Amino acid sequence: MSCDKFSRMIIKRGTGKATIPVSSDHRNGDWIATDVYEGEWYQNIADGQMYIRNGSDVLAVGDPVLLQQKFTVKQTGGSAPVITMLSDTFNGAGTIVWTRLSAGAYEGTLSGVFTADKTFLQIDQTRNADEQTRIYRKTTSKIEIRTFKGAALTDGILNENSVLLEIYP
Repeated sequence: MSCDKFSRMIIKRGTGKATIPVSSDHRNGDWIATDVYEGEWYQNIADGQMYIRNGSDVLAVGDPVLLQQKFTVKQTGGSAPVITMLSDTFNGAGTIVWTRLSAGAYEGTLSGVFTADKTFLQIDQTRNADEQTRIYRKTTSKIEIRTFKGAALTDGILNENSVLLEIYP
């Protein structure tokens, strides 16, 4: 006699790292949304990281998940840059708000995501030899693009320049 068994894996989802519950019985009502019991999986929806419970430890599964955006940026006249998103794995971390600080200086703001020593920024150069573009991290909440013609900060140089932004866990 054969018996077919079907089972499903349930993955809990929430925001934050998985935790170990204070009790061994999930039916008593003192558990929280991030608690993982033996044999359960948990996904942090903010960064996609998976966790599993192993005895008295909660283990991250797989490679750490980085936040990444790929976009083009264009700026004309005295306006703020216009972004065209090509790829975005920020998973709800928010939207970078771009403003023009002055001629040739543009700031991107998103609270608390641009971690020191974990933020990678790259922008392609302009097509004209006397023009330059630079991108850098200012604070945990701000990045900046600067454009130059010769040595002078100048508007109108960004013309669909490609930008890669990666934030490592």
